Amino acid sequence: MKVYTPEEVADILRVNINSVYQWIKEGKLAHAKLGVRMIRISDDQLQDFFSRMSVKATYPSSRHPDDPHED
Repeated sequence: MKVYTPEEVADILRVNINSVYQWIKEGKLAHAKLGVRMIRISDDQLQDFFSRMSVKATYPSSRHPDDPHED
């Protein structure tokens, strides 16, 4: 199992470390607390977080970009 520190997660996601700590505090990013100040995030936890935070593209109901019909 691969585990990451909050700093490593911030580097992977290219976000500020404060964002990672905020997600942990809000309960959005699951983690293991291994001591008073030792937080670790598993690869599975990170992938689950990323999947939940990903936004699916939506298109107006009137037109889809793959629709061959011109208006």
